[in-house]
Amino acid sequence: MPIAPNDYAALMRMVRDTESFQLEIHKLKTQIKQLESQLLEANNTITALKKEILEKDSLIEDMRKRYEKAVKEMTEKLRQQEAQNANLRRTLLEKEKELEEEKSKGLLGRIIKK
Repeated sequence: MPIAPNDYAALMRMVRDTESFQLEIHKLKTQIKQLESQLLEANNTITALKKEILEKDSLIEDMRKRYEKAVKEMTEKLRQQEAQNANLRRTLLEKEKELEEEKSKGLLGRIIKK
């Protein structure tokens, strides 16, 4: 049975539509593959960044502990230095007092001897 011209035109439209759909499906599959690849790359980047963040957090924590230790040590040294300075001031005052007493005795002694 021969195909009527209307049927043939409809058949050709169906073939073109099918080819068009197949091409569109192929394009969409290609896009999906590209997006999946980008997603995988993004996930790898995120994983690497998370690792870096953990390393930086660890470094920050280590530096914070070292800072706190240094502050504690410097505070203790400062306290010791202040105590030493106070002792030196006290000793200086005592020596100045002794010197004044010696000067006074010496002067008095000279006066008494005359």
